[in-house]
Amino acid sequence: SSRVVAVYVPKGGGSHRSTTALNLATALSHVTLGNQRTMLLDFDQTKGDLHTMLGYCIHLEPTIAIRHDLYVIERGLKDLISAVAPRFGAEGTRMVSLPLIKNYMIESPALAESQLDLLPGVLRPADAGSDVFRNERLVLDVAREIIRQVSRAYMFTIIDIGQDFNAPLHEAALTEADDILIVVPPTMTAVMDTRFALQSMRQYFGDLT
Repeated sequence: SSRVVAVYVPKGGGSHRSTTALNLATALSHVTLGNQRTMLLDFDQTKGDLHTMLGYCIHLEPTIAIRHDLYVIERGLKDLISAVAPRFGAEGTRMVSLPLIKNYMIESPALAESQLDLLPGVLRPADAGSDVFRNERLVLDVAREIIRQVSRAYMFTIIDIGQDFNAPLHEAALTEADDILIVVPPTMTAVMDTRFALQSMRQYFGDLT
């Protein structure tokens, strides 16, 4: 059976959330138990960093790509949602499919023999303010469908999300996850933020256990 794990912490910047998600996905994809295909979804709605951590940069940064010997990507999650948006849900038809998702993801971004794939997230902070993200219901529904499609094909789906649990991408991840891994850095601020966030999440989602 497949597992969907959302990595969450209600504290931005230096929280080690993305690092934990990446390390967990990498470790799971290298477990020598046959098919350990693992998908890493970057659902941070402010800006995704997982592609950078794996040695990629966006096509608008050619100088950086050359200087640091990075691979270039041209599209990610925002582009996938934008492509689906005009007809999503029309006449009961779900436009999201695994073949479509593959057009926007990176296969084996670290090593050719790796069983880890990546769907890059919001590539620029400005993309989070684009028109497609203003339709929060659409973003929520599309994001949930992406997770469902991926989880049928991958043994593990690891989702990196931002700190606002009620943002559509983050809500989709928390709703669809089998497990929520909450990372709490050893600081008083993080501990207090997590305590209050869990109380609010319980009111928003109901029982999370």
